Amino acid sequence: MYRKKRKDKWFKDHGPCVQCGSWENLEIDHVKPGAKDPILTVHSDRIWQWGERRREAELTKCQVLCYSCHKVKSGKEKSGAAHHSAKLTEIDVLAIRYRCKHMGHSQVHIARDYGVSRTTINRIVNRILWKHI
Repeated sequence: MYRKKRKDKWFKDHGPCVQCGSWENLEIDHVKPGAKDPILTVHSDRIWQWGERRREAELTKCQVLCYSCHKVKSGKEKSGAAHHSAKLTEIDVLAIRYRCKHMGHSQVHIARDYGVSRTTINRIVNRILWKHI
């Protein structure tokens, strides 16, 4: 119960959504995803049970977004080399596609060369991943 009260109060004090002005379905968004406390990657609601000092320190890295705006922002952050855990660059992706299509290299060998899985290479070649390239 105390977590819901903390959460509701924080959103009341810091809302509405900074993108569209909505007060519906508000969420916290880390302005810089790489600055997020790792535990929140798995358990995002745990922040509301933290002590005040730790919680406020983390919330200073955040802004308020509604669910829809948060989904759009997160989708843009998670694509390509901009993703915080990306192992490949746009040039790597172009080279991978070229090696598969024009040089006949196997996806297994390419995966080993780049330190990623064969499934990742397959998804790149078939434009499931890195489709913006």
